[in-house]
Amino acid sequence: MNAGAEAWLAQGNAAAAAGRWEEALAAYGRALACLPGWVPALINAGGALKELGRLDEAARVLGAVRAACPDDPDLLANLAGVRRQQGDFAQALALYRQVAAQAPSAAAWSNLAVLQDETGEADAAAASFAQALALAPEDAEIRFNHANFLLRSGAYRDGWQAYEARWQARAQVLRPRGFAAPAWDGTPLAGRTLLLHAEQGLGDTLQFVRFLPRLPGDGRIVLLAQTPLLDLLAASPAAAAVEVAGDAAMLPPCDCQAPLLSLPRLLGLDQAGDLGMIAPYLAPPPAFSWPRPEGCGPRIGFSWRGNARHRGNQARGLPLEGLLALLGGRGARLVSLQAGPGAAESALLAAQGVEDAGAAFTSFGHSAALVAELDLVITLDSALAHLAGGLGRPAWVCLPFAADWRWGRAEAAGPSSSLWYPSLRLYRQTAPGAWAELLAGVAADLSNLLNCGGNLTNGPGAIRQISTTSGFCGA
Repeated sequence: MNAGAEAWLAQGNAAAAAGRWEEALAAYGRALACLPGWVPALINAGGALKELGRLDEAARVLGAVRAACPDDPDLLANLAGVRRQQGDFAQALALYRQVAAQAPSAAAWSNLAVLQDETGEADAAAASFAQALALAPEDAEIRFNHANFLLRSGAYRDGWQAYEARWQARAQVLRPRGFAAPAWDGTPLAGRTLLLHAEQGLGDTLQFVRFLPRLPGDGRIVLLAQTPLLDLLAASPAAAAVEVAGDAAMLPPCDCQAPLLSLPRLLGLDQAGDLGMIAPYLAPPPAFSWPRPEGCGPRIGFSWRGNARHRGNQARGLPLEGLLALLGGRGARLVSLQAGPGAAESALLAAQGVEDAGAAFTSFGHSAALVAELDLVITLDSALAHLAGGLGRPAWVCLPFAADWRWGRAEAAGPSSSLWYPSLRLYRQTAPGAWAELLAGVAADLSNLLNCGGNLTNGPGAIRQISTTSGFCGA
């Protein structure tokens, strides 16, 4: 064996274990320069390409290796991951099943379970997770995957407990913030200062601030949140008794701390009825306003793209051309809520006479002021969906086939409601990449509403707007 190749392979594997995929790929390349055609380096290079989103390259590399080593479990697992990201779930399932049969490791069972969960095979996923956890009960990656399964299934008590594995799971790419204060255990504050800190995306923060009013009222509470959300949160009912901060260096001394997404576990919110909302808990800052133009008819806001750093962003993005074809020619005023549209996208919006409001957004307070004035929002799974839902505004959310755990499972064909947001309607792909069918369903429902006189909050199939006068978060 070539010592140089082995050294570079080991260095690449160390970088991969830390999630440094560019570095890992470069090291595997050096290993192959020392020993061309070396199968372990080729397999791992294919895996690194997969993690970097270079799926076609990964498929070519792994496909070439498969011709020589058709039954290598590492090869098959990496190739299954590529097929999964490419939307070929049937092929990915077949490959994962082959791996679990030939080399039944904990990782093999977990990979199979995740895809079974995402494709609606809940019973099979439960059995596969049981196999994985029996082999490696302390594996953080498996426990995190299992948490997503439990939460999607509505098993909230066990799900919130298992979700704590997100801090050790490599796939989540979360790292503890390193605050000196000890972890809060959910007990009364008794005059202490509690620091809560946002930990994931903007949408996660908007979703979980609903629980702030459920916190003990016998202490001081400080929320460290993302800068784009500060003005919105400061004006919102959910944070009325909370100090909102955006600079970790300016925080007051704190006696205890907790991540925001740990609140359901710490507060014992393990039933579905504990998690929903009965009134808006977000509100736009008074300083921002988007007055409705006179005589403009119904106004529909939309977005088509989420955070490019999100692991599932490629699958969840909507085709802009298809969305414009759906919305155009209906007598409604169209408003783009997309932050940072590209030049080609802006040109397409202008050609269709769409108001490009998203390009002017400076914060989520700005966005909230406009969303509060719209008759309907149509969006993908993004922070905008959580913003509209938290404001209590009607929104139709277009979900990919393998949707995030928080949107639950499809119980029947057609649109469904959301446990988290009564004003949302969920449209789900029936197959990976099947946006045309989904958008056709959205178009039919939109025609139905507009034909009812343009009132998008009444009439057959309308989304009800929740009360703005009753309590919120079940309180």
